[in-house]
Amino acid sequence: MPYDRGVTFRNIWAAAVSLHGPAGCTASQVTPPSHGTKKMPFTRPAYSTLLLRLRPLGLCISIACGSAYSATPSPELPAATPVESHETAPQDGHEWGYTGPGGTDHWADLAKENELCRKGQQNSPVDLENPIRAELGPLRLDYRAVPLAVRNTGHSIQVDLPGGGGMRVGGRQYEALQIHFHHPSEHLLNGRRFPMEAHIVHKGPDGTLGVLAIFFETGTPNRAFQRVLDAMPHKAGQTRPVEKATVRGSDFLPVQKDLAFYRYEGSLTTPPCTETVDWVVLSQPLQVSAAQIDAFEQVYPFNARPLQELHRRFLLKSR
Repeated sequence: MPYDRGVTFRNIWAAAVSLHGPAGCTASQVTPPSHGTKKMPFTRPAYSTLLLRLRPLGLCISIACGSAYSATPSPELPAATPVESHETAPQDGHEWGYTGPGGTDHWADLAKENELCRKGQQNSPVDLENPIRAELGPLRLDYRAVPLAVRNTGHSIQVDLPGGGGMRVGGRQYEALQIHFHHPSEHLLNGRRFPMEAHIVHKGPDGTLGVLAIFFETGTPNRAFQRVLDAMPHKAGQTRPVEKATVRGSDFLPVQKDLAFYRYEGSLTTPPCTETVDWVVLSQPLQVSAAQIDAFEQVYPFNARPLQELHRRFLLKSR
């Protein structure tokens, strides 16, 4: 249906029902006004923002109007309590992990704060398949060198990046907190699982998180990853500073100048599975050697959460 600034709510309702069925758009979601066919003005929000922020009402209206326009402004991401790490400490004395009694199937049972791990509708990771192509704007990554100190959190190997620059995407600025690694990859790319995945975790001014995910594939060695592996503590809770060595987030980015990427709203992939994460996943993987993957596997054979359902969310990909 072409966009018409004079489209009425009655026309929207009729089109929504014809396209989506009465069960998909109920009268409680889209109710015609009592004043008849008075024309209502429409605003045209940014396409990528609309798709990321749609809720049931917006979904029905956007379907009726060609999936590109909404009668109401899209809501912003909710504010959240600042989260300093993608990994969380044990809760109520119960240690979580990836297998066994504290494994992924039992996270919600370990503490009531983990309820979203079972009941959440915007959990991560997901399979990056059938995305919607959209104008997402530029992805700006500006990282600075910081002293290298490698920490074993008990759930991953992590390098803190205080003052190490950040990421700007969708008009939001996020400051880098840390980078950590998963074996195998948590996200899938069109059904393909990679040997590893890195997460550069950032925090926005309102406390929400922006996580940049990079797939690792087998190929040539990566010098920065080797420095991390050489200093990697084998015992949980240990941190090993590396004298006169630095690291920056860009050390773990593919060499391509123009990076294609996916975006979606999701959650932490660890307890408490908080659903305040703006995910940016690069489609181009970074090459590391088979020996480097094996070295990480000696410490963390498996630290990846299973796939979660996409549900009503939109998965967007840059053009």
